[in-house]
Amino acid sequence: EINNYAKEISQLNKAIGEVESDGVDHANDLRDRRGYLELQLAELTGATVLEGQLYNGSGFKGEEQYNSSLNENNQASYTIQISGFNIVDGSTYHPVEITSGANQLDFHELYYELQNGNEIPMEDEIIGGKLGAVLDIRGRRPDIETGIPSDGELQNVINELDTFSKGMIEATNNVYASSATNLMQSNMLTLEDDTPLVLGDYNVDKGSFSLVVYDIDGKEVTSRDININETTSLSVSTDLFVNSDGTTVGNSIKEQIAAIIDDNGDNDTTNDINSYLTSTYSSGEFAISMDSVKESQGYTFALVDNSPTGINTGTNFAGALGMSRYFDGNSAKDMDLNSQLKDDPTKIQAYSVDVDGNNDVALQMVQMQFEDVNFEAIGYGDRVSTTVYDYFDKITTGVGSRTNAAIVTDDTVTAHYMAAQKEYESVSGVSIDEELTNLIKYQTAYGAAAKVITTVDQMMTTLLGIKN
Repeated sequence: EINNYAKEISQLNKAIGEVESDGVDHANDLRDRRGYLELQLAELTGATVLEGQLYNGSGFKGEEQYNSSLNENNQASYTIQISGFNIVDGSTYHPVEITSGANQLDFHELYYELQNGNEIPMEDEIIGGKLGAVLDIRGRRPDIETGIPSDGELQNVINELDTFSKGMIEATNNVYASSATNLMQSNMLTLEDDTPLVLGDYNVDKGSFSLVVYDIDGKEVTSRDININETTSLSVSTDLFVNSDGTTVGNSIKEQIAAIIDDNGDNDTTNDINSYLTSTYSSGEFAISMDSVKESQGYTFALVDNSPTGINTGTNFAGALGMSRYFDGNSAKDMDLNSQLKDDPTKIQAYSVDVDGNNDVALQMVQMQFEDVNFEAIGYGDRVSTTVYDYFDKITTGVGSRTNAAIVTDDTVTAHYMAAQKEYESVSGVSIDEELTNLIKYQTAYGAAAKVITTVDQMMTTLLGIKN
């Protein structure tokens, strides 16, 4: 639409130049049509018209400049700019180009092609008109790696909803990991074997969680605290960790699980965590599983975060890595009930151990609405600790406030536009009142002139009569 307007204006410029080349004729209709198109182009892009002066324009706001294409007629002094880009020079125009969605999310980009063939991105420069508003909503140039715009009202709301959903998913999964099972498998991870958990791109905090083993009757058999500090990794340690009994083990989750420790203090090496559980980290997936023999005997285990002040103030190890998932996904777009639970809802476990009357997990999930949850902004690393309701209320209130601000701005701009439109029409349009006044004036003058002619005619008749 922008290019069509610019092309027609350039053609009108040529036609106006031809009509007015004799210095006598004035192409009123052509100029009226051009004025209309100028207004349409300004509404779309905030374009500026420079007329009546020779202009040596710059194709973009940088070091490289180019000379406008100037005609030999009087339209050589006519230029239309969009944020510093010459779109129309006399009877020639330079179209705005659009990419075919080269980035991975298929977002298009605008650019301006100089006469030397260089392509200059335009998104950051266009701030006016409907096009500028669309770019403000969608976001300007997309990120090269992710394809996601780094700004834009829509993307800001999407980021907030993703942060909210990710916090909900992790908090719920962290609670659900306390339900006894015989296998826990993480999401696909991008952590190296020796990368400290708290330094990775996962919402893991320092602290500890407990691995608890239950027998077939739901009685606790043994448990072990797994500690996470500044250097704790998944499977390969860079230093040692000192246990409460004075022994040292490698400072990784895998090594702490496999360590030979007398968890029960009974000098029996057959009933400790390392006798029941094994862990692996392969192909980006971390898993904790029950020994096959113990599993056949009905033993299960749970992962319980040691939260000092609330159910979501611990390490968030299980939630961040998705060790036992109630929810799949990590954003608002892909958040969904775990596929296995979705296929068979009877597998949903509301208990910590499968005994009559136990509904610990369900109660903790209900309690989540009153507890602070860590919401870590996706892509920014900023963390907010607040309740689920408060964070969602923050999102909706922010959207509402920005919407109201946009409405007020729109009302103000519309008022300015209508005033300018009336001024424009008063100059370029036809005033009915003025034309009607002129009609009455000319009609009265015509009547007076007719009376003068009638009087002169009577005088001539009288004179001829006297002569005769």
